[in-house]
Amino acid sequence: MNHRINTNNFNYYPNRKNTGCPVPPSEGGYIEWVINPSSELLFNVDKKTRFKQKVEGMKQRVRGVKFQEHYNQAQLFYNSLMPHEKVHLVSALSFELSHCDDPDVYKTYTELLNNIDFDLAKKVAINVNGVVPEKPARANHGKSSASLSQEYFRPKNPIIATRRIAMLVADGYNAVEVQTVRKALTNAKAVTWVIGPRRGRIDSGGLVSKNDEPIIADSHFDGQRSTLFDAVFVPSGANHAKAFMKNGRALHWIKEAFGHCKTIGAIGDGKGLTH
Repeated sequence: MNHRINTNNFNYYPNRKNTGCPVPPSEGGYIEWVINPSSELLFNVDKKTRFKQKVEGMKQRVRGVKFQEHYNQAQLFYNSLMPHEKVHLVSALSFELSHCDDPDVYKTYTELLNNIDFDLAKKVAINVNGVVPEKPARANHGKSSASLSQEYFRPKNPIIATRRIAMLVADGYNAVEVQTVRKALTNAKAVTWVIGPRRGRIDSGGLVSKNDEPIIADSHFDGQRSTLFDAVFVPSGANHAKAFMKNGRALHWIKEAFGHCKTIGAIGDGKGLTH
């Protein structure tokens, strides 16, 4: 129930500069409840009328010894990751730390990571221009658990069922290809989404026949992200491909999918979008 707004660099206690304390440390930081000699509750906690609560044993706001062990579980998690998962973790930590301009944070966080793994701490420190440790701060217990890695949940026989496939189309797409591929994916129990420059009717431009039914896009490029799909498919169609080459959002879709290691398929003119 601390409603005070501290105007210094810290709004919590304890902190590394021992400043900006919400409450005087000498008072223990809190009073649970107080009584007077007649055992009536006092709502006015004036120092002159304050009495200590009777305690049988020890009563303190402290954390147990076991709570002070911060690194065993972190080491277990890191040891359990596959090499590519460790690379991902280093990238994630480096990304977050790169948004901080306080040198003390780099030093402190590098020290924390060095208690988990020496190699992890070095790589992150190098990425963010932090303090590179010279030796491990703590021995790695070497234990691991297979179930902590995402690879543990990889199916033995991968199938396409339930996978989300984004089909990128613009006016002038090849309707036969879209319909054929979509039907094949649906039969395999995959989920297909049509993504276009706008949500609604997308015409094939009469590439197949005048009676060809238009496709209705489920979303437009700004309404969905490629990261939400497992794969991206781009059909052929000269006008359709030209429209995409002029559309920065469409190009971003492909680049972002590639950057996240998504499967990308293209036919004919659609290949130009993937180059």
